Amino acid sequence: ENGNPALLPPGTAFREDGQVRIIPRAGFVSDLDSLPMPARDLLRMDLYTNVDKSFRFGPKEKPHTTIITSRGCPGHCIFCNAHHMMGRKFRAHSPGRVLDEIESLVENYSIRELAFLDDNLTLGRRRAEAIFDGMVERGFDIGWTTPNGLALYALDDTLIEKMKAAGCYSACLAFESGCPEVLTDIIRKPLKLDKTIRYVKKFKDLGIETIGMFVIGFPGETKEQIRSTIQFAEDIDCDYVSFSIATPYPGSELFDICEKEGCFVEDFSLDHLVFGFGKGHIRTPDFTPDELSEYRKTQWERINFQLDPDRRARIEQWANR
Repeated sequence: ENGNPALLPPGTAFREDGQVRIIPRAGFVSDLDSLPMPARDLLRMDLYTNVDKSFRFGPKEKPHTTIITSRGCPGHCIFCNAHHMMGRKFRAHSPGRVLDEIESLVENYSIRELAFLDDNLTLGRRRAEAIFDGMVERGFDIGWTTPNGLALYALDDTLIEKMKAAGCYSACLAFESGCPEVLTDIIRKPLKLDKTIRYVKKFKDLGIETIGMFVIGFPGETKEQIRSTIQFAEDIDCDYVSFSIATPYPGSELFDICEKEGCFVEDFSLDHLVFGFGKGHIRTPDFTPDELSEYRKTQWERINFQLDPDRRARIEQWANR
């Protein structure tokens, strides 16, 4: 608070006299290779690389860490606000730069497992292939995952095979919805569901764990469409499925829609968003937040685990009203 604002870089937020000030952002870095390697030497890496749980599941191997090789997403999914932080234009490190960073992690920190946190790891197909081929050529004996999800429209059989050869053992697949109308008319995600079924089978045939990621509870989405997503998630037979409730983060189009159409619950506060994606914040003629939260939890447990029949019947009665 006592620093000189004139010395702060563009995009910095700070407090001055009790008020939040933001220095306007100058733009995005186009050439990511111009940036230095992450200064991991300034951290106690041992405190991060040996934790028992990372993201949804624990790592198979330790030490483990994260890596981000690209920024930006050209998509227009209404629930996402990442473009405010990373931009819409896809920008990426070159394959050589990515491989050098992985090599540094292996040599300096004995890393055995990576989590790629890119929003679009495989969006640039040639770049992705070069990275996976390079991991094989350099002999990296590591496993890796994609916790942020893979864009299914940017995959094909050859790319999946290269992922397996490079050490991928688990892939989060961003379906978002199992209803074509919701994907096209509400979420606006360029994904053809009929093609995705083949990719799930390809992953499973190669022994790569599949985690299907879905979002339910958008304004304008009906109970029938939500049931379609649940049924699709069950039918594709992923090893695990994850259902999130549409969450209106500031900067997303979903937030603007909820504000305009009055979909927020009466006591809505931005502070409530810290509860994650399992709590509803949107009310529509088709569902209340509590109904949606209970339905999500029940279907999650029913598909992934065993579920008490009486509880299942009760929640399915609501869904079919």
